[in-house]
Amino acid sequence: TAEAGRVANEKSRVAAETTRQTAEATRQSQEAQRQEAEAEREENEDKRMSAEAARAEEFATWQGEIDSKADKSELSNVIAEEPLTPDNFPDINTYTREQLTRGLFRDLWLATLAMFPRMPTYGQDVAATLPDGSQYGLNGLAFGYEVAVKVMLWSKVPDAIAGLLFNYDYTMPADVPTLFPAYMFGNPDLNHAWRACEWVRVITVYSASGLTIRPVKAINLFAVCKRLEKIYGVVDFRYIKQSNYCGNAFLMCYKLVDIQLAGLNTDVVFRDSPLLSQESVEYMVEQAVNTAAITITVHPQLYAKLTDETNTEWHQVLIDAAAKNITFATT
Repeated sequence: TAEAGRVANEKSRVAAETTRQTAEATRQSQEAQRQEAEAEREENEDKRMSAEAARAEEFATWQGEIDSKADKSELSNVIAEEPLTPDNFPDINTYTREQLTRGLFRDLWLATLAMFPRMPTYGQDVAATLPDGSQYGLNGLAFGYEVAVKVMLWSKVPDAIAGLLFNYDYTMPADVPTLFPAYMFGNPDLNHAWRACEWVRVITVYSASGLTIRPVKAINLFAVCKRLEKIYGVVDFRYIKQSNYCGNAFLMCYKLVDIQLAGLNTDVVFRDSPLLSQESVEYMVEQAVNTAAITITVHPQLYAKLTDETNTEWHQVLIDAAAKNITFATT
């Protein structure tokens, strides 16, 4: 009997040791992945800073070129292939440097808008961009020249490749209410992409396939976007298989109302978003592609609506979610 007990205990010890070794191997593998990701993040941050510096330098070049002209009549060699003279442009002497600068910037703004013709607000934005360069439109918002310059400089308009990190990280000025989309290809790594865009109210996601992005990673995707109200387009998480690959994606999104989150395969957290619309939550459930049980964690105010049987429309979302093996939770 004692020998049988000893053998059983030894088997238990071996099993426990095997489990420990497996856990340690997993930890080492995850640590290696973390170190690799950190190295990649640092490399991409260097690329981002270089690209941002190049963008600012390019903008300053043509603006500086205009300001350096001795006389406004000499601006003809900047704004036209054929030199402008009083003969072919009688009104040339009626324009100030500021007017011509704004005219050039307006052309740049409209050309950038034209890169994203599928934006839901495209026509509205073009119409809001006034001929005199005093007002500009983007993502359904309208603002003046000084703000528009900052929006242009802080936007990541060039093609975004897989692994590119924007990582604004609290550096954006307080008067930047929106951004141009970043044109993405494939399935990018969007860890920290719009993190800490504290003052941005509206964002449009855009890719080669239209108004849809399909990241493979989305850690801190919109984290600390405290004033973000609306995301145009579809954020598709179908290629994110583990919840730690989209951790804190919506952390501190206090004012988020509208988002189309599709392809849910794993748990997701919206605990800081009490204003999330019923349509947004319905869309998450309808477009989920999970094959195993998943949990959507929501703000207590939303959870109260979902579990209130007298609130039939919200409660129906809870019922529909249960049918798809989706559970709502709160904190």
